[in-house]
Amino acid sequence: MLRLCPPNTWWGCRDRAIILTLLLTGIRLEELASLTLTSINLNDHYIKVLGKGNKERKVYIEKRLAKVLIDWLIVRSRLAGEDNNALWVTGRGEKLSAEGIKTVIKRLGKRAGITDVRVSAHTFRHTFAINMLRAGKDVRYLQAILGHSSLKSTEIYVRTLNQEDALEWHSHVEPFKGWRF
Repeated sequence: MLRLCPPNTWWGCRDRAIILTLLLTGIRLEELASLTLTSINLNDHYIKVLGKGNKERKVYIEKRLAKVLIDWLIVRSRLAGEDNNALWVTGRGEKLSAEGIKTVIKRLGKRAGITDVRVSAHTFRHTFAINMLRAGKDVRYLQAILGHSSLKSTEIYVRTLNQEDALEWHSHVEPFKGWRF
């Protein structure tokens, strides 16, 4: 899908930033759609997200995402007027809604020929969560990153892991490192 987002076009730059923001932060569609220019703090490397129940949280921005967002902010400045604080805008400079973002994602998935999995913002959230767990990150930290009020919501992602994931993780863990037998 990223290959279908040429960074030298306004829409390719925007769509690339949307996909990578979803993939690298794990935020929800509505959270993504409600981001504003003031939501992003590039100096301290986070996005301020307003989640379910109007709960605010900060989500880390890694360097690759920061670069893509900076590229989009430069392009966006040519599209939208100063009175529009929305991060995601259309070619006419109007706020891009959650439904508009859904359409962008579905269109890219269709153009990419993806048919065997659901192509949605939640698919990126799921991919983020699973990859965090596969990397050995603690489920409690994942809970906080995803904005879940209950660990039960986060455990849904844990159930997706399989025996091969467990074997791979265990092969890198040395629980008795330093013990002498």
